[in-house]
Amino acid sequence: MESILWTLTFGLVGLWLIMGWDLYRSPIPLPVRWSHRRRRWLWLGCWVAAGLGGVWGPEIWVRSGVDVPRAAAGGNPAVATTTEIRTPLLVQTREVERDLDDQVLRAETRLAAQVPLVLLIFLVGIPLLRRRQGGPPSRRIPVLLTALTIPLMAGLMAGCGTGDGEDPWDRSRPVRAETAVTWDTLVYREIPTTDTLLFSADAVTAGEAGFWVLDRAAQRVAHLDWEGSLRWYAGRRGSGPGEFLNPRTLHVDPEGAVHVLDAANVRVTSFDASGRLVREIPLGELDGTLHTFALASDGIFGMLVDGSLVPVRVDGEGRVERGTPIPVPGVEPTAAVLSLQGHAVAVGDEAGHPDGRWIYAFTVGDGFVQMDGLTSPGAPPAYPEPIPFPGVVETQSREGNQTVTTRQMEPPTFAAAEVSSDGDRLAIRFFGETPERGRWMDLYEASSGDYLESLILPAAGPAAWWRDRVVLLPADPEISVLVLRPRRD
Repeated sequence: MESILWTLTFGLVGLWLIMGWDLYRSPIPLPVRWSHRRRRWLWLGCWVAAGLGGVWGPEIWVRSGVDVPRAAAGGNPAVATTTEIRTPLLVQTREVERDLDDQVLRAETRLAAQVPLVLLIFLVGIPLLRRRQGGPPSRRIPVLLTALTIPLMAGLMAGCGTGDGEDPWDRSRPVRAETAVTWDTLVYREIPTTDTLLFSADAVTAGEAGFWVLDRAAQRVAHLDWEGSLRWYAGRRGSGPGEFLNPRTLHVDPEGAVHVLDAANVRVTSFDASGRLVREIPLGELDGTLHTFALASDGIFGMLVDGSLVPVRVDGEGRVERGTPIPVPGVEPTAAVLSLQGHAVAVGDEAGHPDGRWIYAFTVGDGFVQMDGLTSPGAPPAYPEPIPFPGVVETQSREGNQTVTTRQMEPPTFAAAEVSSDGDRLAIRFFGETPERGRWMDLYEASSGDYLESLILPAAGPAAWWRDRVVLLPADPEISVLVLRPRRD
């Protein structure tokens, strides 16, 4: 819709310029008693007035996007600036709020489509006047008017079909409702750099018996109970059984077994509740790379990214079953591999056992896909805050006689960091440009995907939700272990 309106805007401006040149060469013979020169200046004045008046009109379509939402702990705005660009058909307004340190607190862009009544009356009226007065008609004007009317009607019909033109999935966006809570600290433990308990805390998952932390620096998993005490370690660096080279994410099942995806060793390694190696699922038959997974009753679910999302199921023996690709609107083909990455988590039954339902939440995109096995029931629920799928920026540099081309994804200003589920609820923690922006946690009903509420965590860091508590692992600059319980006053 937006691209069509910009095209029509340039078409209208071009038609207005052509008509101005036509009026200059051959002004309309009105008023009758005026000289040729005075008529020329009269109609050129009408031409200028039509151009100026054409940037106002009734709005027919509006899209508003928050480029930099206000930080949770941001100060009061000291300077607010509004920039408006008006053209026929389109009006773009950008509002920016800054604090005393000139830091952007909030930036919002509003794009509105309007009907340029004065300009349209002018473009239609001039040919009619020429025809009525017997003046020399311009053969180009009717052709251009016809060529412009057809895409205009098509654009308006497309706009009516897609609502605000920004979301091709045609879904509603929930309004973020921040719930004021007091965080009761159940466990607080600082881990100094001299302590070998954790060298890094890159991902966390939680369950009945405590929580499990993925330590990529040490290439291992640490299991801690809900008191923050170490139960056991599992894994070490290597390619042998139970060893890791590039562990990416982990999940725990109701029995307390933890499952770890290792991208470099191309497998999912499983340890039982006591930390003993019990199984490895090979992923070598996949035609692509898994960046995340969800637990299945016998194996795992995941998404391959190949211009679209391809759901797959891998059983315990490594056999692969592929589902129908899921196209994602608004994603550039060249950016699909980067921008469609996400987090997966199983929903499970009342006891928490995987029953084939799982969630794939976009990391730097908008919303999460609800899956039932290898099929998706419909459009994914949207996040309360719009997160456009990013594109890819390509830069070139020369080193001697060698040209180096670099392609990288546009850095997101807001994105989903972790996804966890306790069976009843789905918790998504976000991160942003500043530590304050990494404190949002949105809660959804796991089975329906309905948005429930949003909480602001006391710190930013890997987090996992489990029933009435949250485990949080901030690193500022040293790692801390926090087990929190929200209390609604």
